[in-house]
Amino acid sequence: RIHSFSLSIPGIVDKKFKRIIVAPNLGWEDLPLAEMFNKKLDLLFNDHLEISMDNEANFAVIAEMVFGKKINEDDRNVVFILFGEGIGTGLVINGQLYRGRWNTAGEFGHMIVEMNGKKCHCGNNGCWERYASISQITREGSSISGPKFPNIQLRPSTLVEYSTAVATGIANIVNGLSPDVVIVGGSISKIWDEISQDVVRKVKEMSITPDAAKVRIELSSFSEYPAELYGAALWSFWDVFKGPVLL
Repeated sequence: RIHSFSLSIPGIVDKKFKRIIVAPNLGWEDLPLAEMFNKKLDLLFNDHLEISMDNEANFAVIAEMVFGKKINEDDRNVVFILFGEGIGTGLVINGQLYRGRWNTAGEFGHMIVEMNGKKCHCGNNGCWERYASISQITREGSSISGPKFPNIQLRPSTLVEYSTAVATGIANIVNGLSPDVVIVGGSISKIWDEISQDVVRKVKEMSITPDAAKVRIELSSFSEYPAELYGAALWSFWDVFKGPVLL
């Protein structure tokens, strides 16, 4: 028997986890997605099935906290950065998932890193994801194959530029939040071995203090299936299993 459905969303959802407030890269705004799914599913199943949704980076950090291998027992502050068509960030602060008052916490992809920079889907100029998302670098200076970036090849000069863009955003997060560990995931995993040393070095150089520079920067525990899918699966059973980050 199907218990419920969870939807992993590359955008902001409302506090009831039923409606998409905005998903800039998809062009969705004020979309009652749960209601739309229910209308279809009620025709297929005899029982009314519960549908909920959350930001994909929130799901990813939940998965790392509950199932992952990169978080130590005493890590209380964790940042998961999901690199893909955009950049999403899941935050665990003092051991609990942090959403902010309006469920918008973690939108560091739209942190402005260039005052008069490139136009972003969100409407602002110079957002971090316009320089460090995988979709951005695959448009500039690389070749790819397949719809979900299964192969990413970058010129050496592009790798250097990209690692700087990645490190700049991470350093801003580290200086602002002072996390124990930053975990990166998504399509960036396909080139992480090539850029990780450069990213870590640059983050340490840009960290505000020597202690802040001690932050660990790790690749996601999940490779075969995305972390956000594990988190969505857990979220489907949040009413029967409440892990420490779901309270």
